[in-house]
Amino acid sequence: MMSRAERRDQYAEFVELHRDELRAHCTRILRSPNDAEDALQEALLRAWRSLHQFEGRGSVRSWLYRIATNASLDQMRRHAQPVMVSDQFDAVEPVDDVERRDSLRRLVAAAGRLIRRSERSSSSATSSGCQPVRPRTPSAPPSRR
Repeated sequence: MMSRAERRDQYAEFVELHRDELRAHCTRILRSPNDAEDALQEALLRAWRSLHQFEGRGSVRSWLYRIATNASLDQMRRHAQPVMVSDQFDAVEPVDDVERRDSLRRLVAAAGRLIRRSERSSSSATSSGCQPVRPRTPSAPPSRR
């Protein structure tokens, strides 16, 4: 059995080694640095309280990750807002809306880059003496006599 001081030192070492990556892990789950910090604090508190149960069969890192994941998921459940649903197709999660706006922003930016690249390549072709490609105009059908 470890003394209280040994337990405290071991815990401090674990936390020092893994705090930044656990914070990043919580941030990826919660998508909010503030919520992630809260979840991390909760996870570290849970780890401290259950340090005596850690049996060493797995790595400390995986043990801490499991605790951080559970703390993050618990935080998501606590902060989940009920969605008023009048029809099954009316329910839109806020995350979906944010992801759609983000995807649309990326699509518009990519289209803008493509247009600029197209304009640059056509302007460089005309400056090098190449004739621009003109679209064909349909010719009149041959007349029958």
